[in-house]
Amino acid sequence: MADDKLPMTKDDVNAIALALTGFLVSSPKEIVRMASAIVRGSIQGDMGAKVAETYEALQYKGDIDKSYKDTPQYRQNAAYVFNMFRGDGVIDEKQFSAMKNIFLNAAREDFSDRDSVVPAEMMRICSTLVGGEILVLEAASRLSIETKKVPGRLPNYDNNNAWLNTIARESGLGIADMVAHYEESLMGKGLLNKRTAGNIRVDTDYHLSGTGIVLCEFIRDYEPETRTL
Repeated sequence: MADDKLPMTKDDVNAIALALTGFLVSSPKEIVRMASAIVRGSIQGDMGAKVAETYEALQYKGDIDKSYKDTPQYRQNAAYVFNMFRGDGVIDEKQFSAMKNIFLNAAREDFSDRDSVVPAEMMRICSTLVGGEILVLEAASRLSIETKKVPGRLPNYDNNNAWLNTIARESGLGIADMVAHYEESLMGKGLLNKRTAGNIRVDTDYHLSGTGIVLCEFIRDYEPETRTL
């Protein structure tokens, strides 16, 4: 019904007119660019809003102290998260999710010291990763955690190919060669241990280095009840 519609102001009409005029006088390439910018802006706004909402919810529950926003750690970590929205490239949602979790975990009083430099280092490292690398790290971390739950349990790989195939299945990547590509990059970044004489070390850390283990702790889900997954 017409009576149910919200009244439009002069400013609303002008804004619509300007938007339509912009589309009408633009070339097809410009229209695509404008439309892409609108969609990107909408996605960015939604992602940013979810971070803010979750932060406020954790603060309301008492997991995050209200004074944390006044710390240098908060400002630095928040800058890493929201700097992902700068530029025109496609946002890697897996990377964004990992950086969001680092930000929220670092903010929790029971997880990290607000004076620690470690969260910023984890942010810096994570900002260099792509989604596939994070999937490999998460898969290795999950397998390591499950293996260590049972004293004396051995890892379910005993050679290079077995590790690649195991991580391919666990990560969802499905292709051992793709895992091998990410493995090379992750070893270069110090998140997986270097191979010895061409061989992956067989242990319950599933090839993760010390730094890789810490990073995985930070990028794991920030909700306490799910942090052991």
